[in-house]
Amino acid sequence: MSSSTKKTHALAIYLIKEFAQSEQEILKGGLESRITDVGTFYSQNASFTKPPVWKNLFPNLDLNHLFSASASGLFLMTVENRFFALTFGPASRHFFRNGVIEERFGLITTLNSIHPNSLKSVDTKTLESEGIQTRIQSARPVTTDEFGLDVEKDLVRCVVGESKIDALGKILYGKDYLRVSVKCDLTDLKEIMKTALEQYQKPDYKVEFGWIDNLKEIQDGKKILELNEKLVKEINEASPEKLWLTIPEILDWTDHGGFRYSNNKKEAIMDDIHISSFKEWLKNSGKTVVELNDLEDNSIFRFSTSNQFTKDAWRIYECI
Repeated sequence: MSSSTKKTHALAIYLIKEFAQSEQEILKGGLESRITDVGTFYSQNASFTKPPVWKNLFPNLDLNHLFSASASGLFLMTVENRFFALTFGPASRHFFRNGVIEERFGLITTLNSIHPNSLKSVDTKTLESEGIQTRIQSARPVTTDEFGLDVEKDLVRCVVGESKIDALGKILYGKDYLRVSVKCDLTDLKEIMKTALEQYQKPDYKVEFGWIDNLKEIQDGKKILELNEKLVKEINEASPEKLWLTIPEILDWTDHGGFRYSNNKKEAIMDDIHISSFKEWLKNSGKTVVELNDLEDNSIFRFSTSNQFTKDAWRIYECI
C-alpha cells in the first residue's frame, strides 16, 4: 500500500525494560491473544458496553437505545531484541506487570527528535512541600527558556514539540511512553519502533536539554530498598508526616466521576484520595499493617462521569 493511501494512526509506544524477556514477564494473566506476522494483540475477555449513567436523570424518557462503549487492547512486538508495546483504549496501560516499563523512554526520545526551539507544552512537578504539578502551553513553538522552568526544582514529566524526524510524524508527545501520529499500516510498525529506539539511545538531548537530568528517578536498587523501608515505616504511623496521595498526572476534569481503591462497582466513589482513607480501606479488607506489596499491588481507579468506565488507574506506590 502506498503511503498516500495509508491512514494516520495515533500510536502510544512503550519500551519494555531489558530484563523482561517473555510475554509472561511483561503482561498480566487473563488476556486473550491473537498472533500476527508482526506481533501479538492482547485484549480482555469482557464486555464494555453499558447505558450511560446520566440516563438516570431522565426517568420519564425512553433512552434505552443509548449505550456507551469502551474497548482496550495492547500490541506486543520485538524490534532489535527489545520488546515494544502499543496500547489502545483506557484500560490497556494496566495490562502491564509492575516495573516493566522503561521510564522516560518517551521523554528522552522526544527531546532527541524535536527542534530545540519548537516546544509547545511542558508538564512539570515541582519538588516543594506541596508537590505542585503544572502544565505550561505556548500558543507558538518556543525554547525552554521561554517556559521559565526552574531546573533545580522542576521535574519535567512530559514535553510536546515539533518533530525533525519524518518517520515519527510532525508532533511528538513524550513521557514514559512516546505518542506519535503517523501514516502507517501493520507492516510499517517495526520500522517506526526501530527509529524510536535509535532516537532514544542517542545522547543528543544533552546539548540543548542537558538540565533534564538534574532531577530524575533513582535507579540504584540498594537505595530504593532503603527508601522503601522508610516509606513503609512512616505510612504505618498513626499520622504520617509529609506523606500524601496525589494523582501523578495532570487530570482532565471535564469527564471526572471520582475515585475508588478497587474496580469494584459496588464500592462508593470518592471525591478525593488520602493516605488515611487508603489505610481504612485496607483495614476493612483485613489488613492492619501496610506492607510494600500493598502499595505495589493495589491501585487508585478513576472513573468517567458519563458511564463510570475506568478512565485511568495508577498503583498506590505511584501516587505517593
